[in-house]
Amino acid sequence: MAAQQDNITLGPVLCGTLVCNNLAEIVSAYTEYLGVTVCEEGQIDSLVADAWGLPALARKPYVLMANQFGDPWVRFIEQPGCDISKPISTLGWMSLEVLVDDVYALAEKFKDSPFTIIGDPKPLDVSDGIEAFQATGPAGEVLYLTRVLREVPPFDLPMPRCEVDRLFIPVLLVADRDESMALYAQLSNSKPLAFDTKVTVINNALGRNVDERMPIASIQFSEQTFIEIDEVKSLPMRPVTSCGLPSGIAMVSFLVDSLEAVDLPALGTVIQSETALYQGRKSALYLGTAGELIELIER
Repeated sequence: MAAQQDNITLGPVLCGTLVCNNLAEIVSAYTEYLGVTVCEEGQIDSLVADAWGLPALARKPYVLMANQFGDPWVRFIEQPGCDISKPISTLGWMSLEVLVDDVYALAEKFKDSPFTIIGDPKPLDVSDGIEAFQATGPAGEVLYLTRVLREVPPFDLPMPRCEVDRLFIPVLLVADRDESMALYAQLSNSKPLAFDTKVTVINNALGRNVDERMPIASIQFSEQTFIEIDEVKSLPMRPVTSCGLPSGIAMVSFLVDSLEAVDLPALGTVIQSETALYQGRKSALYLGTAGELIELIER
């Protein structure tokens, strides 16, 4: 693998949090078709709700799900009656990119499932050493299901350890790539890589020419994780539900070296929760440049 910068202070990407209107339905879908299992379930306690500055979230049911190695990477919060977000139509967290070991077999499995394929499996435009397909899920979330076949310099990419491994790249839709890139470069102490490429699922969703190229950026985080930032101007912010979170992919959680070094105002309070994702570590919630929610957990 390509050498990773030694001074990166952000990462790995830990978990994506989705707001859904039917918890049992989405848990069943992810269990059957993505092979994850429930590692914790309960209600959002008031400590976490206050930490997020969203007291209406207290007592909302949630489920945290993990891969076969016990690594949690997706959390669902139930908000009955919430509208399902239309994929790739608003700024903010657009997709969760998940490492898998066979995109063609998984896409075949998805053909009769609660997931809808919006991009067939194929090598990526950026490198034929990466294969991926894209699908939407029961909460209107977009998933990139990705296999890394070999080293792809200058990226430091992980190899899959099982059929469906872990979240390793959250994808963010922004109106201004440079503004967002500067924020995550500062948080991570890592140098961004900016370039133009075609993103077929975005072009299709927005009715653009399939070969149109767009400004994107990637920023390397610790433990072979990244963020991808895609610039699409003139999209609205995603509306929030009655609990204060947007539907679909509401937030993404990352480990960070030090909360004290974070030069952003927290939306709520800094806490230490003993639940499975936090393990007694300090955490706080922040707002990004495209309205995205960024949860940072001190390692």
